[in-house]
Amino acid sequence: MLRKVIDLITSLKLTIICLAAGMALIFAGTLSQVHLGIHEAQQRYFQSFFVWWPPEGRGFKIPIFPGGHLIGAVLLINLIAAHVKRFRWSWRKLGIHLTHAGLIIMLAGGLFTDLFAVESHMRLARGDTKNYSEDMQRAELAVIDTSGDDLDQVTAIPDTVLRHSRVIDH
Repeated sequence: MLRKVIDLITSLKLTIICLAAGMALIFAGTLSQVHLGIHEAQQRYFQSFFVWWPPEGRGFKIPIFPGGHLIGAVLLINLIAAHVKRFRWSWRKLGIHLTHAGLIIMLAGGLFTDLFAVESHMRLARGDTKNYSEDMQRAELAVIDTSGDDLDQVTAIPDTVLRHSRVIDH
């Protein structure tokens, strides 16, 4: 049984299936950006383990296709397992080892970037100075006390706290 699981995980067929599923996901996700917008399409297709049907707000949902995180994770596991099982270290195969190491770094780096990156921007006009950046996907209530001579006191309350019907104390 263990041998069959290892053969499945290291299978070239699994690699081809994941690559084909990735191409189909990219095609569908790119087309859906027209109606959903880029950020919503990224979340539904590429930053999830499954693509769900029907979409948000309809109660019962079923997974209809693997999402970007699942396809990438299976590809990463498949690549590492196949490399460990099949490839033997030799200087003659250094190019293959470097190519596979580069693919592993790209897949892992893409996953870590997707999980931990914070996207924001700082819009500056000529002569402006700012000490903050803005995230267009998240909102907050910022209360600024400008009574200080040299510094402003800023209290920021994230939108996740504001959604609840309760008193907010500082």
